[in-house]
Amino acid sequence: MTNNFISNETPIVGKLSIISMKGCEGITAKIDEYLRAFRGYEDTETYVTHVTCPRFGTGEGKCVIDETVRGHDVYIICDVFNYGVTYKMYGPLSGFETCYCRNGR
Repeated sequence: MTNNFISNETPIVGKLSIISMKGCEGITAKIDEYLRAFRGYEDTETYVTHVTCPRFGTGEGKCVIDETVRGHDVYIICDVFNYGVTYKMYGPLSGFETCYCRNGR
């Protein structure tokens, strides 16, 4: 029994883009390397899309995609429980733990 998902008989269609959030750079690099080898027919250096992720004054985040992803299948790699990621909020560095404790939950 052949697995058509990874055989050469099944064409790969659609462009890919990967958005890596802060703290996930290592796993995203491995995924990108695998995809470039697996989808070797495309002339692309990387599937990782450049993004900027600033914060609003309230601490809420946003993401600005610096490249076009129109017509692409976009995958976002994010570790929502990464306590090592910090950001500036009201002057000092903050992280999930400080926001969590400050809100009293």
